[in-house]
Amino acid sequence: MKQTLLAALIVLSVGIITTSCENDYQGMPESEKTPKEIENFISKNFPTAYEADLEIVNSEDPSKKVYTVMLTNGISIEFDKNKNWKYISGNPKEIPLKLIPEKICSYLAQHYPNQLVDYICNTGDGFTIRINNTILYFDKDDNLSQTTIYGS
Repeated sequence: MKQTLLAALIVLSVGIITTSCENDYQGMPESEKTPKEIENFISKNFPTAYEADLEIVNSEDPSKKVYTVMLTNGISIEFDKNKNWKYISGNPKEIPLKLIPEKICSYLAQHYPNQLVDYICNTGDGFTIRINNTILYFDKDDNLSQTTIYGS
């Protein structure tokens, strides 16, 4: 009898928790929900982290709409109006290398072996990457164009 009661209690608890999680977005205006493209990006590239916070900045100019997502692992990601990532800040977690173009990864492996990339910005004309106290600028062809060292 106790086992049957315990099993029923567990099933009921799981059902309540599942329904509660499914209802998180119910009643929320569509404009305040995390777009599916962003959810897919997060689950594909940060499978062990979950969205902790979403900020949507709606400008009077729709071309400047921005989505900023903070993940449970401390990483923050900004997406443009088209839901393409603009920057990823590791705070100071490592950015997955699969998000960095192959040519840039090769450069980093050769010149900065075993050092983690904790910031990357897709400028549209190239990439800006931070490794320790060095900022590297790469052009649209993924060639290094500038290096800045700060706070030595």
